Amino acid sequence: MTFMGDRQLTPRRQFLNNSRAEQHSDALRSGKAWLATQRMLKRTGRILVSDKSGPKAPGSVFNFYDIRDLYLLQLAASWIKNAAGFSSWVEISPVQRRSPHQFSLGAQYMIIPRSIRRKVDAFRQINTTKKIPVQEFKGSLYFALCQISGSKEAANERLLTLPVTQKEIRKITEPDIKVYGYIGKTIAPVFMLFMLECQRLGYSMEYRDLRRLRYFIKDHNELNMLGYSLYFAFLYQDDGDYFTRFFIEYNNVLKDAVKKRELIQLFILDIHTRYLYTANKRNYLKRKKRDGQSDSFIHV
Repeated sequence: MTFMGDRQLTPRRQFLNNSRAEQHSDALRSGKAWLATQRMLKRTGRILVSDKSGPKAPGSVFNFYDIRDLYLLQLAASWIKNAAGFSSWVEISPVQRRSPHQFSLGAQYMIIPRSIRRKVDAFRQINTTKKIPVQEFKGSLYFALCQISGSKEAANERLLTLPVTQKEIRKITEPDIKVYGYIGKTIAPVFMLFMLECQRLGYSMEYRDLRRLRYFIKDHNELNMLGYSLYFAFLYQDDGDYFTRFFIEYNNVLKDAVKKRELIQLFILDIHTRYLYTANKRNYLKRKKRDGQSDSFIHV
């Protein structure tokens, strides 16, 4: 007895399937998300393999699932940029912090407001040496995929699992790309984006606390400023892990609304005073704090 799934495709059916897969592949590879994914992977210095459990070092290779993760991340960022006034608001950048899901290459990247990425880079340059350029893999990402898949047809078949049309993209739930598309319409976009990225990266306890903070803080501007502060603390750890410390102290005062508000305001003020404001404003506020305020979240 034979099953439907076991029957061999007729030549005509195989031709139609290959034609459909090729059309999908062409549309996908001409899109900005695919081209951006290719640039990201080239900059890693890694090479594409069919199986990451091989003898090569884990940090020197990537597979199709890594391509998928980064492609979906690019789509999520592009949906944010589609909102009016947000066309150049965010970018995707590697993160140094170890994620609970570090085995995924996608978990080593984060969608970040461009202004925060620039601030982080500026402070990192003070303590970093010149980077050695990586050796990029040669040719296109598609060419490499065809090589490890065994044929162009097999590569196109894999690419069918990646969404291209609006309808296909809306069906994706991890990450939920359509939710990222609403970021620009929210009252505190920086905070909301940070909350979504914490959820995607596997910071479940912090995500739970962020959801509480979302309803605790009534001032939309303050909520957004907290988002900026948490983003910076998450990305920049050269002076201390203020991100982890904030959530530890937050949970210590969770049941005391007054102390909780004081902690939030102090954290925002200190991160902005030391890092996020312009140099002139930072110097002015530091002098003002020395003259009249003794409390501080960051102890220098």
